Amino acid sequence: MTILTVRANDTASAMEEIVEKLGTESYILDTKKVGNEMLIKATNNPIQKPRIGKGSHQKFSKMMSKELNSKLSGADLANRKDKKTRSDTLSQFSSQNDIDTTSIVQEMGLELQSLRNALDGMVLTDMAGLSPNLQSTTKVRLQKLGFSGHVLKMFKSSIINAEYEEGKSNFLNSLAGELANDDPNEAILNSRYIFVLGASGSGKTTLSAKFAARIAQESKERSVALGQLGTHKDVHIDSLKSFSRLINVPNINMSADNAVKKLIGIDQKVVVDVCLDVSETLKTINSLKDKVGAGNVLTIIISPAGSSKHYINKLAGNFGHLKPLIAFTKTDENAISPEEFSEITAHNLSIGYLTGTKSILNSLSFVDQSYLAQYLKESIGSFNQ
Repeated sequence: MTILTVRANDTASAMEEIVEKLGTESYILDTKKVGNEMLIKATNNPIQKPRIGKGSHQKFSKMMSKELNSKLSGADLANRKDKKTRSDTLSQFSSQNDIDTTSIVQEMGLELQSLRNALDGMVLTDMAGLSPNLQSTTKVRLQKLGFSGHVLKMFKSSIINAEYEEGKSNFLNSLAGELANDDPNEAILNSRYIFVLGASGSGKTTLSAKFAARIAQESKERSVALGQLGTHKDVHIDSLKSFSRLINVPNINMSADNAVKKLIGIDQKVVVDVCLDVSETLKTINSLKDKVGAGNVLTIIISPAGSSKHYINKLAGNFGHLKPLIAFTKTDENAISPEEFSEITAHNLSIGYLTGTKSILNSLSFVDQSYLAQYLKESIGSFNQ
């Protein structure tokens, strides 16, 4: 009986080496982890009976199916069921010596091919365990920057078979095309009611004033007012009133109980700084849409540059179904990370605006594809490669 011991960085690599040296009828005798490596012992004798006190031999098909199920969260369920059926059939081999060997070999070949297809383009180990050649690929280098596996898979065609600089440029252009809104400037000029949502301290009140200033400068149809909705602290009320005086627009206070009635009765466009809980906010916005039409209402949610993906995920979970535009604030203090861009892409949201924290007038950038692509290329250098 031939016994082969293989040491590899992961189970899949070890299995391929065993199949190459012992054939597809090999059996696993023992597996264990030594440091960051897997140590696997196998034999090519399919008739060998398990020794007393030892675990029964495991077929390669079962080992591979188990490995695939534990590592690949996005595998197709139908394929999994099909693989399980084949695996269950093959697992009977050790107790039924009269099974057709040719059929077993064919099934093993299908199993190995399915595994290779599923693993295509995926990494089954941490970055420290990658070979130098694999670490230099465009996909892995972009992943090390912070872009998620989901977004890299979305734009796989833009980086495949490309050198890093070319692949990175192609990828960032594709990502910008996915994230940028068609015309965020027209979105605020054509909307009668603009709700600005975000956490306290995110720059929500300042951005509301910037939108009002833009409309006051550009809109020819009607003037604009600034409104507060909810229970604001004195500092918020004072700040918004100061901004209203600065840009010479009316200031309106509203509560959840009277907001819809007040808004409908106002002739001006209204930019609303919202300070309500999620349920009250959604109730007010949806009620207004029912009365004036969804096309007249624009929702903008704020994410300060440098936020975590958990913060963005929470915002998207609360307000994503409103199809809002994203406004990144505080871009003069922090760079927007690949993690943030990845999370916004995962929620199928669009970025409309970038702004800093200082000036009210002429400090709002409207994001289109070329602008966002240029921002991505310039900011990417601030993250370790």
